[in-house]
Amino acid sequence: MRTLLKAGLMALGAGCVLLFAGGFPLLGAPALYHGGAMLLLGILIGLLSLWGGLRIARGNVARLLFGLFCCFMAGIGLVTVLRYGGMAISYAGVGGIMWFGALGMACIAMVGVIFSGVFGFFARKLMLPGLWLAGLHVAAFLVLAGAYVDFCSETRQLTRLRADGQQILRTYGSGQELPFQLRVDEFAVDYYDGNETYSLMLFDHASARWQRLGAVEQQGAELVYGDERWAMEKMQRAPGMPRPFLVAGQGRVILQDAPVVKEYRAKCHVMTKHRGRDEARDEWLKVNEPLEVKGWQVTLMAHERAADGTPLPVLQLRHAPGRFWALTGMAGLILCTACWCWQGARKEEKKEVAHA
Repeated sequence: MRTLLKAGLMALGAGCVLLFAGGFPLLGAPALYHGGAMLLLGILIGLLSLWGGLRIARGNVARLLFGLFCCFMAGIGLVTVLRYGGMAISYAGVGGIMWFGALGMACIAMVGVIFSGVFGFFARKLMLPGLWLAGLHVAAFLVLAGAYVDFCSETRQLTRLRADGQQILRTYGSGQELPFQLRVDEFAVDYYDGNETYSLMLFDHASARWQRLGAVEQQGAELVYGDERWAMEKMQRAPGMPRPFLVAGQGRVILQDAPVVKEYRAKCHVMTKHRGRDEARDEWLKVNEPLEVKGWQVTLMAHERAADGTPLPVLQLRHAPGRFWALTGMAGLILCTACWCWQGARKEEKKEVAHA
């Protein structure tokens, strides 16, 4: 086994140990991922991966690079099909004048189909079985290079905006200007359907906090707790109380439990400039569905309430220059691994047929 191959295997093993140590559920230390040891190992593994890919493709480096470029363009075409095809279906569902928009989006999606077909054909012809393995190594280098760029220059910040259409987000950090402006006009929360539940609460003067004594059952038009019963019609609302309540005596209160949240979302008004012209659009921001604006990601993390009851969505602003290269490398890892294994399996089948 060659010296550099041994070094690569040792670096991969050390990286796996650090990944396991940082993510261990009991004694893990997530900060380990940002430590100097992980950084040095990432750089070493990335350089060894790039060297390995070029070494495997020795004599066919130009073919490898052009083949990977064709794979990238075919992937761009696929993304175009999915994005604009989905928009075409959405516009068609609205009907009316939006049929013209649906036709335009469908035409762009067809361009994506042509891109995927043409560049996919060239990629298949250019990428020999050994070159898929080389491409796998190059893709691993792209993932680590993107992660390193983010480590050096990523910007991440949490901010709260009032969902009343009055507060506009313009800056981040210590007052640096964002390339866009954003405000939250509406905030909506959906709950799971189901029967309301109630709890019996007692105010503890020693700790100055409410303590839950137990669950109160609803039986018809009555609330029941042990041998005690109260009529549902006595439930009332009051300013400052988020949910209906009933005074049960002896310093106790029956309070309707908060329903289980199904989904919450914020309607954002985004203002940007394109070629010197002002542009604006409205987008519904949902959990796990971030908004992409001018290279920034806006993610809905949580929601709170201001003192006057106005919703306060908690947003995360993130600018990660290396994210594109890391995602490209991840897609390349999946594609190159699948194609390498598939071509290897076909090669074995041909050998078996020849021997038979």
